[in-house]
Amino acid sequence: MKNFPALSSATSVQATTFPPEQLRALKQENRQLRQEVEKLREAAANPSSSANSALNLSDENIPAMTRSNTNTSSASVVDPNKLNQRLKEIFKEKINTLRHGIYLLTGYQVRHHSRLV
Repeated sequence: MKNFPALSSATSVQATTFPPEQLRALKQENRQLRQEVEKLREAAANPSSSANSALNLSDENIPAMTRSNTNTSSASVVDPNKLNQRLKEIFKEKINTLRHGIYLLTGYQVRHHSRLV
């Protein structure tokens, strides 16, 4: 029987139990977050309604990281050639990772034939 190196590093996941008071607090937080999500869904569905004013969507309520991402993304223009080149590079990296994983699991090498049959 062959030794599979990728499987030897797998770890088991154990269930975590929380104290009752922490569990209650987490459930309460979950309820509040669900209510906020519902408010945001309503605001997205009705952009001109009074739901937007109730949300209090000001800059101080938006996390700094999100603000900086939205500011830089709107100011920059995406070059389609650069994007296409980057997608090709990422695809090539992912394919090589997949090929290496198949080799580790099965011992077989996967090769790419450029000619269509």
